[in-house]
Amino acid sequence: MNGQQGQLSLSFVPANDAQAYVRSFQSNVGAGALRIGGDAARQVLMQSRLPVNELGRIWELSDMHKQGSLSLPEFALAMFLAQSRIKGKALPDTLPPAIRAEVDAANSRATHVPLATTPALHTPAANPLVMTQPQMSMQMVGMNRMLPPPNSMGS
Repeated sequence: MNGQQGQLSLSFVPANDAQAYVRSFQSNVGAGALRIGGDAARQVLMQSRLPVNELGRIWELSDMHKQGSLSLPEFALAMFLAQSRIKGKALPDTLPPAIRAEVDAANSRATHVPLATTPALHTPAANPLVMTQPQMSMQMVGMNRMLPPPNSMGS
């Protein structure tokens, strides 16, 4: 892994939380990976048990360049927003400019690749946390395993 990637310094994330976010990120990405994929990030964020619409909003705020994956600073932002929401704080409509700039700067330090050269910037990726409510509610409560097959309902 990149030496910078194992470190995280964002003024809005407490140091103890930052260490936990780094460990979570590292345990969910392959060796040397600089981004966590949408599906893996979704699995981590779903553990918060926040409503799907709020998790989708957290994703939209955190995937700042609409790449469909999160860098370590973006992942930390998502985790911070989820923790803040769990504590009862409202999600912002937009990221404060100072936080956006700080995450962008941390991305630049971690990857040493200018974000403007990333092809995914031109094609926004789908939000992996957007699901239809009935599909999600059945998955969340495990009902998809409890319901009989459709053809056995009429018998």
